[in-house]
Amino acid sequence: GRDSGPRLEYAYVDYKWNSAVRARAGHFKFPFGFSQVTSSRFVDFMERSFTDDFEPGKDQGVMVYGEPKKKVISYAVGYANDGGGRASAPDTDTKGLIARGAVNFAPMVNFDKGVLHLGVDYRDGALAVGPDEFDRKATGLEAVGAYGPFKLQSEYLTVNLSTDTAANPDVDVYYVNLMWLITGEQYADSYSLNGMKA
Repeated sequence: GRDSGPRLEYAYVDYKWNSAVRARAGHFKFPFGFSQVTSSRFVDFMERSFTDDFEPGKDQGVMVYGEPKKKVISYAVGYANDGGGRASAPDTDTKGLIARGAVNFAPMVNFDKGVLHLGVDYRDGALAVGPDEFDRKATGLEAVGAYGPFKLQSEYLTVNLSTDTAANPDVDVYYVNLMWLITGEQYADSYSLNGMKA
């Protein structure tokens, strides 16, 4: 079972050369998937999507990231302890690459009060389960289209687990949701390339 005592949620050091190039090291949430990086305050439903169960979340590692053009282009490339987060990270020595890139096309086409977001996610590492270790690869796509109080959001994720002796079938998970803020707020006001935020 998990230890019920206090736990360290975030502990990292950031260095900013400029908005296009930053570095982070410590224990933090790795960007992967739009739902994962969205603030819990802005999650569309009571729970995060099923894709969230296959995304890295918080772990120990290092990352280079940036936003070369504000609200238009962002990227992140990280190297993480691939143990599945803070609960198992100290007990495993597997490591993995995590990468994400996102573009919002709305400013490029003068789509005022709108969002046209496309993101790509990649993970390559290992997963230790008891005495067994699996190669784990995940690729994902994320898309968000919004205008005024309407938003269409979707993610698609393929995960492959395999060993030297056997290959397992891919696991495909996805969701699509269409939202309407009946109170009239604009989704673009809460949008960032790294999820919906305050």
